[in-house]
Formats: sequence, structure tokens, C-alpha cells
Amino acid sequence: MLKQFEILVLDSDENRGKSISEYFSSMQIPTIYSSKFESINDRYSAFIVDDNFPKINFSRFLIKCKRNNKIVIIMTKNFSQKYLDSLLNYGADDYIRVPFSNNDLYSKFLSIYRNGILKPRKIYRYKDIIMDTTSQIVYLDDDVVDLTNNEYKLLKSLMSHPYQPQSRTELFITIWKNPLYDDNSSIDKLVSRLSEKLNEKGNQSPYIKKFNQKEYMMDPK
Repeated sequence: MLKQFEILVLDSDENRGKSISEYFSSMQIPTIYSSKFESINDRYSAFIVDDNFPKINFSRFLIKCKRNNKIVIIMTKNFSQKYLDSLLNYGADDYIRVPFSNNDLYSKFLSIYRNGILKPRKIYRYKDIIMDTTSQIVYLDDDVVDLTNNEYKLLKSLMSHPYQPQSRTELFITIWKNPLYDDNSSIDKLVSRLSEKLNEKGNQSPYIKKFNQKEYMMDPK
């Protein structure tokens, strides 16, 4: 199965990059080292990337890889947890701290691959919105949208049934579970905040439409 993969190693350290390529190839996974990067295409199933690799906008690169279901492992010397978390938030599957052994990197790759097979990602797409329900991250126009937990639940409910109007009560139950506390304004306020964030980030607004004054759905325009 892994023979169907082809990995591209992008490393500013040529010796390390070639060593990784040779090791993975010896494990029957076609792997190529390159000192240049042109574009994300269907040829490569996975990328192993040095975070010091020149001329790559990493946030956009990671989001595009996520959009195209590519495995990405980042090699880094950075120990800042905030930075490492940002790599995962933007779409990296994992990172490995330099220095490392090729065997450790290979084991990390196998773990990601097996988890992907056993736990396939559920992705919702609408216009230029991408929602990864496995990582619970929303991407819009090559950027991550910072949503609260309730905003995420609301968007997930709307995107899972984009052309089906949902009443305020239905949405309230989806988010807060109990309809007894529905005051008819909580959903309206939540939709307003969510719409503002989506419209600010995206290029295909409006994203959410009010229907019959009491229902909401994804805007089809």
C-alpha cells in the first residue's frame, strides 16, 4: 500500500534531505529530495519539510496541503510550544525536532499514515470554506478562522446540511442541547458573530442566509 505513496522531502540541509530520501526509499516508499519547491500537485502524497526552507509561505502551504489531503511533517529546531501548536493548527500532521534519527521520522510517518487509514478525516466544503471535523479547524481563503466552540458547532450544523433551512430552535438544541432556555435571540447573535468572521476572511460572502425570518441556511449565492 505504501508503495503507492510518493514523498517529497524539502530540506535546506542537502545531506540530511538526501539521507531521509534514501532511508524511506529503502523502506519501499518512493521518496525524492529536492532543494526547490514549485507547487502542490497530485504526484506527491506527502511532504517532509524543513521549516527553514526558503521561499515557502508556511501557513498557506500547510492549508493547501490540508485542502488536498496531503500528509505533512515539519522538521524544526524551534522549541516554542506556541509555534509548534501553530504548525498543527495550520494543517501539519506532526512535527519532529532536529536533531532526529531517520527511524524516528519513519515511525512518525507510519503512525500518521495508519491513523489516517483507521480514522479518515471528515471534511465539509462550501464556497471557499473548508471545515476539518477531525482537527475541528476551519479554513477560509488560505487562512485559519478563529471560532469559539459554539460558533464552530453552528457552522458545522449549517455546512452539514447547506441547502436545508434550520430553525432557531433546531440550532439552539444542536448547540446547547436544551430548548427550554431558548430566548429567540441567542442564535441570532451567534449567527451575526459567525457571519462577521466569515465575511471578513472570505471572498465569497455572504455565507449565511436568514430564511423566513426565523430559519438559517448557507447562502447559495
